[in-house]
Amino acid sequence: MSKHVVIGDIHGCFDELQDLLERIGLAADDQIIALGDIVDRGPDSAKVLEFFRDTPNAISLMGNHERKHLLSARGETQAALSQRIVKAQCCDRYTDWLAFMETFPRHVELPEAILVHGMFEPGVPLVEQRDTVVIGTLTGERYMRQHYPDPWYDQYMGPKPLVVGHHIYLRTGKPLIREGLLYAIDTGVAHGGRLTALILPGFNVVSVPSRGDHWAQARRSHARSMDSKQPVLDLDWQRLARLADAVGLAGHRRERAQRCAAVQTECARIVVSALSAIRSRCIEIIDELAHTSAWERSSPCAQVALYARHVRHHPLAELLNTAHRSQLSEMEIYRHFRSPRRLAQMAQQLQIESWLLDE
Repeated sequence: MSKHVVIGDIHGCFDELQDLLERIGLAADDQIIALGDIVDRGPDSAKVLEFFRDTPNAISLMGNHERKHLLSARGETQAALSQRIVKAQCCDRYTDWLAFMETFPRHVELPEAILVHGMFEPGVPLVEQRDTVVIGTLTGERYMRQHYPDPWYDQYMGPKPLVVGHHIYLRTGKPLIREGLLYAIDTGVAHGGRLTALILPGFNVVSVPSRGDHWAQARRSHARSMDSKQPVLDLDWQRLARLADAVGLAGHRRERAQRCAAVQTECARIVVSALSAIRSRCIEIIDELAHTSAWERSSPCAQVALYARHVRHHPLAELLNTAHRSQLSEMEIYRHFRSPRRLAQMAQQLQIESWLLDE
């Protein structure tokens, strides 16, 4: 008897997909149905796409990650980091994969179960379900939170058992199961969890362990790539500190680390000078206002508002207001100016001498 092998979010984890199928032991007439989100976060999105394109009796539903690729390619939304990484990996094949993802259905109804990627609005027929809900978009998530403050899956009562992916509900490596009603089988393979399948019609669960936290590794690799390409003055403070503290480097990487350390030291000097300059300017403004009749007639609360109106057009208005509240600190200046370049531009406004923009 043929069976349907329904697989949770694969997220580019091709090796784990092969491990899972080997453990299941497919027959020639078995059908594989992925619940969507077969791309992003894992190491081999293109291989997973190739598998579902080239394997007879294998299909994938539309997940929110596939939908995000399609929308961002059309300019309707901004691509997230995971989409940008996959696009770079696919290079000139990316357009072909977009065309393939466009063919993914939003749901599949089998005699024994309904399959969708994301969520399901209780009591609403399948054909009337919102695309944003069953695919699991952010818009669909907001809609479900507004209309179903209790977990929607606790309110699902049929008409058939429902199989979904999208969320790692339990975070234990096990699927969320309400026997005979709901099977949520995303178990976080891209995050070091497991890849899970539900075998129909018997509703048997099979899973294999992940081979690693692939998404964490992908983010680290991307950060290293960005660190090597981005101008030092445009690095954020965390990346600047990481590169400045790097040891055991050679050649141009060592020179870049030394440059980062020099910039970090210069920025620390600027911040100390800026803190003093902004506090001093705040005191000067208060002294100027104190000689006005409006200030003398105002309560302390009204004086705060008067000060804020006075500085509102100043390029450093936010920091001047923070200083007036006695809350300005070095950390606040770093938070406000998110890179050495922006800090150096502020230094120019305060006439603090610095070499950062001279090179």
